[in-house]
Amino acid sequence: TFPTQNGGATRPDSIATNANGRITHIHEHKNVNGNPPVVYETEQIRAQQRAAESHGGKHVLTISSDRGLGPDNKPIARPSSSFNTSNSDIYYFDQNTGINTHQWRNGQWEQI
Repeated sequence: TFPTQNGGATRPDSIATNANGRITHIHEHKNVNGNPPVVYETEQIRAQQRAAESHGGKHVLTISSDRGLGPDNKPIARPSSSFNTSNSDIYYFDQNTGINTHQWRNGQWEQI
């Protein structure tokens, strides 16, 4: 677990380490289905971002949703407009195929 600024703790969904045991990635997954289906940069995510940075690793956020893709063939779910994307690599996880199909770049989804 990693400490949050409000005195709590966060436990990411997964942590990757290299052969030396050094943290390389801290991963969080969010499934959002609200209206709109948006992931916000909460204290939980900020604490994970800080932990990844302090260990010299990367924070990875995957987003999934039952809402799927829109008419433009891009995910309907997305990070909030105020999400500091420079602190996280953000991917869309397609629940039907079981793979990451898009990456959030420059304020929009790009197919990968």
